[in-house]
Amino acid sequence: MAYDLAIDLGTSRCRVATRSGGIVVDQASVVAIDGRTKSAVQIGAAAEAMIGSTTKPVRAVWPLVQGSIADYDTAVRLLRFLLRVAGGSRFGRPKVLLSVPRTATNIERRALGKAASEAGAARVRLLDQSVAAAVELSLPLDQPTGSMVCDLGAGKSEVAVLSMGGIVSSRGIRLGGVDLDDAIATYLRVTRGVVISRVVAGAVKAQLVTLLPGGDDLTVELAGRTIDQGLPTTVTITAGELRPTVDEFVRQIVGTVVQCLSEAPPEVAQDIIFHGIHLVGGGSLLHGFAHTLEVATAVPVHLHEDPAAIPVSGLQRCLELDARLEDLFTEV
Repeated sequence: MAYDLAIDLGTSRCRVATRSGGIVVDQASVVAIDGRTKSAVQIGAAAEAMIGSTTKPVRAVWPLVQGSIADYDTAVRLLRFLLRVAGGSRFGRPKVLLSVPRTATNIERRALGKAASEAGAARVRLLDQSVAAAVELSLPLDQPTGSMVCDLGAGKSEVAVLSMGGIVSSRGIRLGGVDLDDAIATYLRVTRGVVISRVVAGAVKAQLVTLLPGGDDLTVELAGRTIDQGLPTTVTITAGELRPTVDEFVRQIVGTVVQCLSEAPPEVAQDIIFHGIHLVGGGSLLHGFAHTLEVATAVPVHLHEDPAAIPVSGLQRCLELDARLEDLFTEV
């Protein structure tokens, strides 16, 4: 029997689960490419560890941008690596279930399926990430009860209202945690003349950024290099300095949630007001975001344990319930 794999191919991280083994791969979605030979030097965590410490010909390539393939050849290399690490090659060409953003176009969906097939998958099916998350959270998809899932990823943020096995209304914005990292790095480059990597910016976000009042005096010291001479340097920044940048980022995401909720039918919206909004994705861990969203919408917000792993866990559960959920999958 073919070996089934569930893959959540994210902008920042990729996770693979098997039908019975749970999550077996959790790696950074990055490939280190030798600029001279165009070959892959390292992939995943090993490539991420090389960022900022490699010789000039080696560069880090993130093949997915805003949830879609931006570098096809590198995406195939990444997928081939994931299949190999997950053990797919020992079982022949595996059947693969891939999560896909709701905002992805038909062209982007076909590119994802083609890349997985070229990487070694025998059969590729797609499932919307919000539906996968709803399956893992045991939301009543087969009942006339409305549920809302807010998936905040590294490259995009999506909101979906689900009922009776389908998506009633949805909204997406190609803005995610990586964009906030880039905004932080841009702020430091413009105001302090210091260049930092995306990894460092992400660490700053995790340690310093808070949406709750009273946290503006928090400080962190970080390492970077000067723009003019490229020399190593350190700089200390406060949470208050980043507040305008963070507030604009959050404003756009909250606006997307509010718009999606306003477009839902009244009966379904009433269910959501009663049962609440479910937050998933790594971006939902932004300190204070759940509280901010709850205040803005006047709707209870549920932040689940390990929210970044919920979509791939939902995909894995779909593998177990394959026959009952067949109608939700898209063949590519």
